[in-house]
Amino acid sequence: MNFYLENDDWKLLLINKNKMITNALDHLISYDDLLVNAIETRRWLNVEDTCKYWIEILDQYLWWILPSELVVIWADTWVWKSEIAYSIAIENARRWKKVLLMSLEWDINEIAYRHLQKEINKKSFVKTISYRFNLDENIYTKEDEAYEEIEKNVKENLLIYNKQEIPSLEFISNLIDVMKDHVDMIIIDHLHYIHNSWDNETMLIWEIMRKLKHLTDNIKKPIILMSHLKYRALDKDPTENDLYWSSNIKKEATTLILLSRMAKHNREWMMDDEILNNKRYCGTKILIKKSRIWLPLSNFALIYDRYKKDYLHKYSQLLEQESWAKLEDALDFNKALWAK
Repeated sequence: MNFYLENDDWKLLLINKNKMITNALDHLISYDDLLVNAIETRRWLNVEDTCKYWIEILDQYLWWILPSELVVIWADTWVWKSEIAYSIAIENARRWKKVLLMSLEWDINEIAYRHLQKEINKKSFVKTISYRFNLDENIYTKEDEAYEEIEKNVKENLLIYNKQEIPSLEFISNLIDVMKDHVDMIIIDHLHYIHNSWDNETMLIWEIMRKLKHLTDNIKKPIILMSHLKYRALDKDPTENDLYWSSNIKKEATTLILLSRMAKHNREWMMDDEILNNKRYCGTKILIKKSRIWLPLSNFALIYDRYKKDYLHKYSQLLEQESWAKLEDALDFNKALWAK
């Protein structure tokens, strides 16, 4: 490696493996400039303009999804991972945030069907099979009402990647770069559907994580990345070792969230018999394994309603015995919720 320094104009010529830097100032910042920039950025931030999870208990403790966050959500099978991704996208879009959703696993119509059914079930109830196969005699009316409600609130705030092929990492990076000034958040569901030609999957995951973190740092917009946990025994909580290629993921993620199935015996203390024995409801455990923003590593218990495709917030609990966070760590304006 050879260095040539010209003091007059602070030009640095660096030759290293055929890469050349002709001006060091293009790659350096003085600490004073950094402090001024950090202060201006913090003062510019308005929490009302930030995105949220719109899962009540997460928003009480994680607070907001801040610019430059790379949030990784790793989930067991059958804990409605994609539903969470779509819910985050839709709820933020309803509140006038611009969201780009890249659903790489499902047919894009599936997103619309699930959202329409969720909206229908806010006022009445229709089973999935009845909705999909027109077995409810009033389904057209219900669907039209649901569409009008969605159109009124979401409008054009939610953009869906029109999947014509499985995209490469390069394509995703270019698309995000083009859309960076037009969206407030990007959600990718999920990691393992990103096209690659690598033989070494470990290197592939490393490249994806590094590239996405580099993007969040540059565009100052959060990215949420979804994927699957490895299969394991149901009576054990997942750990970072249950991630595929865990070391590369944890290093780059700003926030790491694990969603696991909750065994029945772990739900008995938080549910009444009617819910406990009803297959409509699914116990879910949310484990915060990393947060550079604030939250101490903590676990939460939630109950998911498969029909309404939403969590029963009154059953959501911070598992204090398994957490560093305490009830008093919730946001001040939400503390009244814990008084019940």
